[in-house]
Amino acid sequence: MGRNYIGDYPVEQNILCWFDTNDREGASISPTIDPANILIYKDGVDTGETVDPDEYTEDEVTGVHKILLDVSDHVPVFTAGSDFALVLSTSTIDTQTVMATLVEFSIENRFKGVDVLLISGDSDAANNLKAMFNETGYLHDSAPASRDQMAALAGGVSVTQSAESSVVTQGTETGTYEDTAVHDANIYEIEDSGVGNGIDFYLQYDIGEGIPAAIHFHGYYNEGGGPFNNSLSVQVYDWNTNTWRTIETFTHATSEESHEIGLNISSGSITGLVRIRFLQTTQEASSVMYVNHCVVQFVTSAVTVADIVAGMKAMTGITEGGVWTWEKALKITTAWVAGNWRLKASDPTKQELLDADDGTTVILEQTLTRLPAGGSNYRGIMILI
Repeated sequence: MGRNYIGDYPVEQNILCWFDTNDREGASISPTIDPANILIYKDGVDTGETVDPDEYTEDEVTGVHKILLDVSDHVPVFTAGSDFALVLSTSTIDTQTVMATLVEFSIENRFKGVDVLLISGDSDAANNLKAMFNETGYLHDSAPASRDQMAALAGGVSVTQSAESSVVTQGTETGTYEDTAVHDANIYEIEDSGVGNGIDFYLQYDIGEGIPAAIHFHGYYNEGGGPFNNSLSVQVYDWNTNTWRTIETFTHATSEESHEIGLNISSGSITGLVRIRFLQTTQEASSVMYVNHCVVQFVTSAVTVADIVAGMKAMTGITEGGVWTWEKALKITTAWVAGNWRLKASDPTKQELLDADDGTTVILEQTLTRLPAGGSNYRGIMILI
């Protein structure tokens, strides 16, 4: 008989304990032991609980005793985060009065983590795994295959991006834009403050050189006390026209909704920014926009708008053009192939390239090094869109 730590156990798992008894010469003997004299200690303190009669068994092997603790019979003694001991308070063994600690154990009170610094000298690998499985999956930038690497393999891949910032023009903010990254219990709220013109805020996303495809949204617009006949516009910033364009309308709802809202290439700028705006222009003091989850889906590609522009400049002599987008590059390319050229009415040393679609919008103008009758080269080009 002696002190014996038998392990750390999960909550609600029954605990099997063994101890033996011997005479003064060490021979095994089986004295009568009253389980009422086996006390349960918790963190060094007698709990007043004892082993139940049906939990104690004297084994058929001489000198061997078994205790199977049913933790459900000792609630709330057996809880996580504590150490326990079974103490024999008194018993007569080989004519001697014996008191002893039989076994010790713990319930979820031992270190269960891993010191990641001992593995590789830093925490990078562990942090990458956390990002990989708890955040954005294998397409996380720090995962074994980055977005760019995956895109290069197949020529393009669909990826989602969470917001990098928010701008609130009108309304009272609860939470932050970071609450919109994951579909969970954290909700980003903007409430009509009652002093202005409804609700007005936008979320900004950085998708790099990706092509915007859609918005994945979970949340809802609620008008509070009514009259429930207004709506809230979801808008995207059009970098070609420098204006906001409405892409969806939300009406009053009382529970979360799911929306998949399509985007087009003009929704992304050359700097990779996408802006999604939530606008309600009718003042209602109790109106709230709840955004649980809002991410932008985009397509990465081995061929980027920068590649297209670089090739176009090399072939045509274009040296500038302001802010480039996929739509702008494709419009110029289409006009170059299918559009009409004409001499500029006010300056015969220049010619104009017209939009292939409407036939009137001037896409660009070119300065001629020789008059048209003598031919021309494609140099001195000014982009006009």
